[in-house]
Amino acid sequence: MNKGVKRRVLICQKVSRLKKVLKDRYNFNMHDKRLQEGNKTAQVQVNKYLADFVYDEDGKNTLLIVYYAGHGIPGCAPGQLMLAG
Repeated sequence: MNKGVKRRVLICQKVSRLKKVLKDRYNFNMHDKRLQEGNKTAQVQVNKYLADFVYDEDGKNTLLIVYYAGHGIPGCAPGQLMLAG
């Protein structure tokens, strides 16, 4: 198994364990979104997923947790991250 495939498998295993804990232990509803390769950048895809989530799920008891396992580069402002992909 090459290094890239092995890394993806490990990430999928980590995400699966995290989802299980959040669902089984804390009874959270899960939305699993994966970025797709193609004509839309990672940044654009994440922006859309976040906007859709807020639009559909916004409420007093809503919690959003983002697990991003891709690459990023520092933005111009402190704390800013530009997603690469």
